[in-house]
Amino acid sequence: MYNRLAAAYKSRVARQPREDESLASNDVSPRSLDSSLFQQIGDRATSLDERIVAEIRSLIDSGRIAPGDRLPSERDLARALKVSRASLREALRRLSAVGLVEIRWGQGVFVRSADLDFLLERVAPLLLRRGNTEDLYEVRRLLEVEGAGWAADRGTRAERAELQALMTEAAANLDRLATDAAFARELDERYHNLVAGLSHNRVLMRIMVGLLDLLAEVRQRSFDVPGRALRSMDEHQRITAAIVAGDAPAARRAMLAHLRNAEAAVRGASHDG
Repeated sequence: MYNRLAAAYKSRVARQPREDESLASNDVSPRSLDSSLFQQIGDRATSLDERIVAEIRSLIDSGRIAPGDRLPSERDLARALKVSRASLREALRRLSAVGLVEIRWGQGVFVRSADLDFLLERVAPLLLRRGNTEDLYEVRRLLEVEGAGWAADRGTRAERAELQALMTEAAANLDRLATDAAFARELDERYHNLVAGLSHNRVLMRIMVGLLDLLAEVRQRSFDVPGRALRSMDEHQRITAAIVAGDAPAARRAMLAHLRNAEAAVRGASHDG
């Protein structure tokens, strides 16, 4: 289950939205906006790109233009805003990058609504990168401790069996876990994403993929510490036993202890480096 979900979420980040998947794709005749909506901004005092972005965002925020609306043609919009077409193109690329508009080549530029998938997969990772390791582990404790409780409450019999099967796989590879840091980290990542899947919270699953990616380098160093991978597996066993038993409080306690130990290992590995 984890491999399918994680691969799906990562592939969505890597690809551009398809033109036929937009929020306006069901509209046979999207509303075409008149250029008179847009005020001249060519003589205002800030960066030209920022002025164009701010003007279009303000119209979206005020509701004067709505999801599915098609912006005027590039020529008409540039004339209305009193800016060059090159500056307009750059501003539209910026608006597209944050998910506010969709550029459909040969059709025009369309307004999008807020999209949870887009925000989680593209914007959230950019924000998370500003945090340090301590901040990221603080977020992990906030999310994964509760997630372990949800997994104990919500996981199906088949999903719990899959979690146990992963622990059986780990137990069958103790020698490799002890000596292959990359294998240990990959197994650890599979485990944490699988627990997130058992929570049946789709947002948590998506965030976990991004969080573990952001922490990949420091987590890799922590698994180079002798004995860390085997200790981590023991901690996973305790979490798993609580989830399988349906004991949400015990699952939360075991996950909290595990994440604290993992953060200590990461810090120790960072100082050693």
